[in-house]
Amino acid sequence: FDDDYVIEQQPIYPKISLDSLESKIATHYFTLGNLFFTDMMRPDSAYFYYNLLLEKYPNFKHKPRVMFALGTYYETNDQAEKANELYSIIYDDYKTHPIANEAAKKLRKPLLRTKSDPALEDYLLAEELIEISDFDSAIFLLKEIVHNYPESVYKAKSLYTIGWLYENEVQQPDSAISYYQKLLEEYRYSDFALVVIDKVNIYKAEQEKILREKKEAEKLSTQVEPISDHVDQSDTLNTPGVLSESLEDFSEPVDTTQIKDQ
Repeated sequence: FDDDYVIEQQPIYPKISLDSLESKIATHYFTLGNLFFTDMMRPDSAYFYYNLLLEKYPNFKHKPRVMFALGTYYETNDQAEKANELYSIIYDDYKTHPIANEAAKKLRKPLLRTKSDPALEDYLLAEELIEISDFDSAIFLLKEIVHNYPESVYKAKSLYTIGWLYENEVQQPDSAISYYQKLLEEYRYSDFALVVIDKVNIYKAEQEKILREKKEAEKLSTQVEPISDHVDQSDTLNTPGVLSESLEDFSEPVDTTQIKDQ
């Protein structure tokens, strides 16, 4: 080929539908809102993203959670009327959504737990297993609820109970924190989340401290060179034999207590 010959190739762009793209954008906005609201304590920034979601993405799959988060924002800013308006929409229009019962608690209305919930029977069985100390079977059943009934009002309670069992009965704190974190990610504004958030934050702080101390120890170990590198090999006084010979060259100290004043 000639030096001036260039093969032109059109770039290959990823193929994604408009709906999928909007869903991904909305999910990122929701994540940012949650990050600002709870982790970074910047509620005004969180409000921006929550409000943007309701205006630009009205069909977002997590819309009830967005409305609840926005209601919480209004509530913390002494705007109870706006907050209750959003809670009422959730309670009336999203009765089967897990967050509906959190709205019910805010409005002091009856909870929406009904026997039609397919996870109810399994959860009651899990409670019976806990009562007889069959914790492994209870955890297995609760995990099945989490996996098989993602929209059930018992999912949040199952996540919390799994974490509680790992923490208090099975003595597996790492597993407990793992499920507490899942609870915070999916039900950040629930009563269960309020119970575990301090535990998760303390655990994270301890892990960060351990990691920081480990890095500092590794840094120090690389800075300290072996002592042998600084030893002058010509300095033979370090050998016991030569050291004893050298000491013989010195006369015995004079006992000055025996010298009288002249």
